[in-house]
Order: sequence, then C-alpha cells, then structure tokens
Amino acid sequence: MTAAGMLMELDETFHARRLTAKSDGKSCDRSFSAAKGVEKQRLAAEEITASFAPEGWVVRAEAKGQVAGELEQPGKRKR
Repeated sequence: MTAAGMLMELDETFHARRLTAKSDGKSCDRSFSAAKGVEKQRLAAEEITASFAPEGWVVRAEAKGQVAGELEQPGKRKR
C-alpha cells in the first residue's frame, strides 16, 4: 500500500486490525495491490481502508473518492 499518510489500528495483542491510507490532496498515488498466484488486483482512491484477519491477511478493502480498480488474470484484464 502506498499513500501520503497511513494510520494503523492494532488489536489488544498488537496485531494489525485496520490500516487507513489517505491522500494529501496532491497527486500522490494511494493504492493497494494484492496478488494470489498469477491473479493481480489493484485499487486506487483518495482514501483506502484495509481490514485484517488476526492471522495477518486482508479480509476487506474499502475505497472512497475517485475510486479505480483493476483485475489481471492470465489472458484477461478488467478495469
């Protein structure tokens, strides 16, 4: 994840619970990327919030403001 500013919320055992990335209002790219095997996903927006499972993987990503997304699969590309 890339952004001008980030805020990490931890659970009671200091594991990541939620990460919020925000724009600085300039052209800084706020993006979240994920890959599983050969499939790749990218989400960009003014604000992105990712929620984590206790084991550490992202279970949900939410985006607000100028949202754009992309999914790449072998031989396919969706926007």
